Amino acid sequence: MLNLGGVPMKRVPWFVLVFLVLSSSAWASPTLKRFDATYTINPDYTYTVRTEIAQVAESREELDELTRLAAQIYARGREEVRLIEAYTLKTDGTKLPVRPDQVFRQARQASSGVPIFDDTEIAQVTFPNVGVGDTAVAVWEKVVKIPSFPKHFFTSDYVCGCRKVEYNRLVFRFPANLPVKVYARGRYVISEKTSGGIREITALLEDFPFISKEPGQPGDQDSSPNFLVASTFASWEEVGAAYWARAKDKVAVTPEVRRIAEEAAAGATGLQAVENLYNWVVQNIRYVGIFLGDGGYVPVSAQETLSTRYGDCKAYTTLLQALLAARGIKSVPVLVYLGNDGYTSLPGPTPAQFNHAMLYVPEFNLYLDPTSQNHFGTLVPEARGKFAVLAGEEPRQVITPTGQASSEIYRQQSRYSVSPDGTLIGTATLSVEGGMARAFKGLVTADPAATARNILARFAEGGSGTLIVLDSSLQYKFTANWETPNLLQVGDLLSFGLPQGIALFYLNRFQELVTLPTRKNPLVLGARTDERSYRLVVPEGYRLLRVPNAVEISTTAGSYTATYTIDGAELVVQRKLVLNKDVYMPGEYPALRELIQKMLQDLRTPLVFSK
Repeated sequence: MLNLGGVPMKRVPWFVLVFLVLSSSAWASPTLKRFDATYTINPDYTYTVRTEIAQVAESREELDELTRLAAQIYARGREEVRLIEAYTLKTDGTKLPVRPDQVFRQARQASSGVPIFDDTEIAQVTFPNVGVGDTAVAVWEKVVKIPSFPKHFFTSDYVCGCRKVEYNRLVFRFPANLPVKVYARGRYVISEKTSGGIREITALLEDFPFISKEPGQPGDQDSSPNFLVASTFASWEEVGAAYWARAKDKVAVTPEVRRIAEEAAAGATGLQAVENLYNWVVQNIRYVGIFLGDGGYVPVSAQETLSTRYGDCKAYTTLLQALLAARGIKSVPVLVYLGNDGYTSLPGPTPAQFNHAMLYVPEFNLYLDPTSQNHFGTLVPEARGKFAVLAGEEPRQVITPTGQASSEIYRQQSRYSVSPDGTLIGTATLSVEGGMARAFKGLVTADPAATARNILARFAEGGSGTLIVLDSSLQYKFTANWETPNLLQVGDLLSFGLPQGIALFYLNRFQELVTLPTRKNPLVLGARTDERSYRLVVPEGYRLLRVPNAVEISTTAGSYTATYTIDGAELVVQRKLVLNKDVYMPGEYPALRELIQKMLQDLRTPLVFSK
């Protein structure tokens, strides 16, 4: 179930995953032998869907995924799910039915440390004695008793190539006068017939192979070659209007809202008043996901949020909108996808396009996302350059602002020395500003030594130290120190690459993103300027044999420079990388690849010292 609840910001965002971890792991997914879903839609837009899922695991690693991929997610307040039949079909034809005690229902797992009020449950089965080559079958029935939006129906389906699909069919049956439309991209074959006042639309896709994903590509919503939307919404503007119809009475300016707005504005007007009100919401409201009943799509009132001092993205947005209205400043909600998707629109209008709400202030052409708790006027990378809908009295489609390298800045100043036994000792100051700064709140822990060990062990040379936050008000600033024992083998010659030590980003991790000669999909990176300076104390008794050459390259994707100079007993290295865009299209990839490969070549430059 998709909700406009926002992404809890205590989860590690894609931006950090790309630059800090660059994990390329993927689910081991079994073959989908058969997916057959039949929707029966009633005149009041309630509906029933019967779904048969048959899967075959072709390796032991894929067995663990059978239960997860056959599960059903539903909202207890609006929906009911029952298991009609489930069994394991062995390769010899033996059928092993699922027993009642092998059917489980549990609450949706929330992100660690993020409080959520949620009536969403997951129904799943454990298949008996299932092995490689066996077929696991589950047949479910879901009854939707209350539509998410009055007088509307919508659902979606996709075949992404992330696993082999042999048969995938959806059937929609509904009174002929209901305005249901099916939109599709890719290989779906659509057929239609009408009989006895009932219209039936069938979408069929067969024999679709596994497609290897490219590093850093957008998620399945954007990149799946096959995507289907069934919807009664006539346009994206109608989606925005439907949200506003349920949200506008929640923005009432009560006496309490007016009082808080006056206090928070502190006498300011215009843009300064907007900033003061934004900061008040960020500092006084804490994130809590609320997905009870219609809570996934309907915000609580601004007054209620003031009373509880918590809420989800819709609550943050609604409260800020009410406070601005109390000061005579117009604003409208923005429906957007927060994450590694949503750069393009789905093939047809549907609320499933969006999972997040934020705010737009037309007077200043300003997008605000108080849920992210980012610095005023900045958007986190996950919200930038996205297809979105302004959901006010005059809804319209927009693209949210993209990131600018001039305002997304990472700086690092490091100093290293090498002791006689080859131990590396380092210190650094690190800072992040702009929309990406908020991603690093997770590094502010009660155990800075453990944080430092984790970074050093996973991404650098190992060792121990500390990483301590100095400031998190306007930009994140850190100080770090570390020691890596016996890193270098001491002899007549010392040869090593410039140590990385403690850093928030590791530039050599870009290697994983530019291995392909060409790309078919966009590459999500994040615009930014990365400035680093290093001072390496020349080991006592040694001299640098050769000062490396300076490097300078500029392409349409960005630029990279590096300089090497001697300052007394220290080698000074200055590096600067500029990435111009958040997302690079396939045609822009060669210029980006040339830039990154030149930078990686410089990173591998050896420093050679002799006695």
